[in-house]
Amino acid sequence: MSRPKRSLSLNFSSLFEKEFDKKMKLLTSDCLCSASHKFCIMRGLPGPRGHRGKKGRRGKNGKRGQPGRQGKTGLRGPPGSPGIVGPRGKTGKTGMRGAPGLPGRNGSRGKPGLQGPAGLPGPRGERGESISSPTVVASPVSLTVNQSNNATFFCGAHGNPKPKVVWIKVNGSLAPGKTKTSLNGKLVVTAADHRDSGKYQCLASNVLGQDNTTVHLYVQGNLQLFVAVN
Repeated sequence: MSRPKRSLSLNFSSLFEKEFDKKMKLLTSDCLCSASHKFCIMRGLPGPRGHRGKKGRRGKNGKRGQPGRQGKTGLRGPPGSPGIVGPRGKTGKTGMRGAPGLPGRNGSRGKPGLQGPAGLPGPRGERGESISSPTVVASPVSLTVNQSNNATFFCGAHGNPKPKVVWIKVNGSLAPGKTKTSLNGKLVVTAADHRDSGKYQCLASNVLGQDNTTVHLYVQGNLQLFVAVN
């Protein structure tokens, strides 16, 4: 008779637990009553807070994760202060000589320096040529030429300083284009005719004075024969 009582109590206990769990899940009011099993559960006031339990032990370190991606480059910081100057290095080898540069501009002329002391007198020089007034010699003194021929005269002037020589025609003027003169005193009358006959004068002058001489030119005309016809 003991076995059926134990089986009934186990069934009732199992049924009670299931019903209790079911009702507790559907519990939405402050009081839940069951008419079939004649039990009532009332929700009471919350009890006082329990004591804090002891701190648990620290768990084991987890595995190290994979390295993350490289971040973006940050902004450039301000320049640092200059460092200490290091020791001077050894002198390097002399390099190759470069090409010569362009000549520079001429500098400005400097100021004249102070006059130095007088030097020793030099040796006496040779005596120079004495100064003199000019003297004139003409050649030839007289010249006769046929018409249309050239006439040439030479005038030599001596003096110190060297005199200047010019030719003029006495009581007339040198015919332009027909008479030629040179610095050495030469006079040439080209294609002479009877109008070129006359006196020509050579003048020589310098700072000390002047001198002159006169030459004669005679121009012979062509003879013309006239025959009278009766």
